[in-house]
Amino acid sequence: MGFEMAGFRIAWTNEANSVFAKMYEHGATLWRRSTCPFSRPARITDQRRIESIPVCGIIKSAFPDGRPELFGIIGGPPCPDFSNGGKNRGGRGKHGRLSRIFVQHICKVRPDFFVFENVSALFRTKTHRRFLERLEHQLEESGFRIDMKILNALDMGVPQDRERLIVVGIWKSSRIMTAAQFNSLTNTLGFNQSKIPANWWYAPAQGKMLEIIVHELGHRNGAGHYEDKYHETLCEIAARLPRIAMSNSAWDW
Repeated sequence: MGFEMAGFRIAWTNEANSVFAKMYEHGATLWRRSTCPFSRPARITDQRRIESIPVCGIIKSAFPDGRPELFGIIGGPPCPDFSNGGKNRGGRGKHGRLSRIFVQHICKVRPDFFVFENVSALFRTKTHRRFLERLEHQLEESGFRIDMKILNALDMGVPQDRERLIVVGIWKSSRIMTAAQFNSLTNTLGFNQSKIPANWWYAPAQGKMLEIIVHELGHRNGAGHYEDKYHETLCEIAARLPRIAMSNSAWDW
């Protein structure tokens, strides 16, 4: 929702559970049409299990006219195997292994950016943290510069005491923003300051990047009319990134 508010076009979605798929399509369509009655309905592009969908098939489905110059992946792989209320099966669990598959897809697709969301226990629990470190290493070896932080919905203006781990990554050969801009983004969001080599360069291409006008939390976002901090945070991320993303409901590809 935050990315759509910031002007992104969702090019591809995936949800294997038919009940969740219907909930997503119904809820997202109502939400879109609450502000614009003629908005296109939300649809899940592919309801097969993600393990059975080849990466080349995803790219062809999302971008039939060829890969765009700039695009990203946003996702929240299922969390029960990492959750404090779950069985703590970790990365070997039925749900936990989907985080590994999600990262594998990111490394194969090589988007200009990605946003990965999961429960805070993935970072705070010792055994899960080791699994997360392996994912970090895989992403970095594939050429992504990453940063992460645990955020609480309460701090974003949402009436829920809900913590989530947010990982943001930029591919080193992307043309999204300068190293200084990426550091400014992560600093604004309260992430640990990233140290990016001086020769890493990200620049907007063909006007596809939203104008960067949000410099700190508390300012209005690029659209100029979502004022609470929850929307500002999402739009701050989105405003620094290209305008095309792939999403899914359970994973939010």
